[in-house]
Amino acid sequence: MSSVDNGFKTQIEIVFAAPAAVNTDVIGTDTDSGDTSFVFQTANVIEDITNLADPTEVHTVFTLRLNNNRTRLGTTSQYLTTFSGDKRPIFPKFIGAGQVKFVSQQGIVGGGLQAHTIIITTRTPLVA
Repeated sequence: MSSVDNGFKTQIEIVFAAPAAVNTDVIGTDTDSGDTSFVFQTANVIEDITNLADPTEVHTVFTLRLNNNRTRLGTTSQYLTTFSGDKRPIFPKFIGAGQVKFVSQQGIVGGGLQAHTIIITTRTPLVA
């Protein structure tokens, strides 16, 4: 699932496999292309992130840069599919130009280690 603007995506669906253990990084994969790295050609804005299906466990999502610099984007409990407002309170999130990966970490486990999928919408196109 993706929106395309002049051949470049403005919406990507990222799937995260179930982690091997609590609080370990899982790098997300674009469901269309299989890519794990994305390039923001210029500074960009993440307008929204929503769960494809709401997980029962809470996952924290970050961006990860080549220099291992992390930016927290929020938790899956903030991306609920039941949200009905115009804009989620935690967005927009400004992102500088460059290569980025989306990383998830699952916190406390009550229902087991889980995979999950999010949909990320950006203001301007990005390149996988």
